[in-house]
Amino acid sequence: MGIEEVYLDGLFVEAKSHPNDLDGYFVCDVHEFASGELERKVNALDPHKVWTWDPSARRAYRNHVK
Repeated sequence: MGIEEVYLDGLFVEAKSHPNDLDGYFVCDVHEFASGELERKVNALDPHKVWTWDPSARRAYRNHVK
């Protein structure tokens, strides 16, 4: 897919019994992102099609404010 750099941080990488979030990003081509092509590519690999950058698609995790 062309993504070569991925950065992870947040509670996900800490030693906690129940980390509640993952802070991460990857470096990608701005045109591929803006056109929606990147979203189509990552969802083609994901059977649940969870990849989106649409703020209206965000849902809170059960029993958590985030």
